[in-house]
Amino acid sequence: MNSYYDYIVISCNDATNSPESILVVLTVNPSSPASGDTVRVATVAGKPGNQVVVPVYFYNSKPLGAVVVPLKYNSSDLVCDSVSYIGSRVEYVGLKVGNINPLDKTILIGVVTLTEPSVPPGNGLLANLYFTINQNAPQQTVNLDTCFIPPQSYLVFVDDAAMEIKPHFIQGHIIIGDMLYGDPNNDLSVSVSDVIYLISYLFKGGSQPKNYYSGDVNCDNKVSLTDVVYLINYLYRGGLPPIG
Repeated sequence: MNSYYDYIVISCNDATNSPESILVVLTVNPSSPASGDTVRVATVAGKPGNQVVVPVYFYNSKPLGAVVVPLKYNSSDLVCDSVSYIGSRVEYVGLKVGNINPLDKTILIGVVTLTEPSVPPGNGLLANLYFTINQNAPQQTVNLDTCFIPPQSYLVFVDDAAMEIKPHFIQGHIIIGDMLYGDPNNDLSVSVSDVIYLISYLFKGGSQPKNYYSGDVNCDNKVSLTDVVYLINYLYRGGLPPIG
């Protein structure tokens, strides 16, 4: 575990609480390769009538013979059109699953290696899910969670010794409506005022972002101090833009 300390001073001409000085403490916990196996569904935004692409990523610490990821979404205002493995870590695998059940709102994705090599340890794309949002869909946040699909499909990795591994799962979302990542104050621009807004929300009891995930600039499915640091790096230190 490593901790990093720094003071940041935020100022804005239009803000009554400017300038603000805050001590930033960033603690990094290294993940254990033996227990870090993970499936992560991305959070994306889309407008009514449009198609969105939701990437599903996975990390495995051992060679795998099978990956099974059942998913469920909780809205009738969109439909999953297709699953694509093009450009993924498992594109080479012959037996790929992409079963979509629009009535139950479930999607089963996964692979099983047969004559081809096992999936090597690594991190990257498993598949892309394509959704079409209904033209009249209201503004909402749709959850993409794992589930059990009868008769026998549950979230699991299987290694070369036919041993099951239970990966950690990170839920994804589809945000329907107008949203700009890095714009928690919803003024349709990304600026220092958004940094001040996040600091106020996180440390001073300020208002939650109108669309919560607009404040999740590093796309880790939560709004936290790391998003403040990420946004400052983007605005003032040549860092990467909000992921979105």
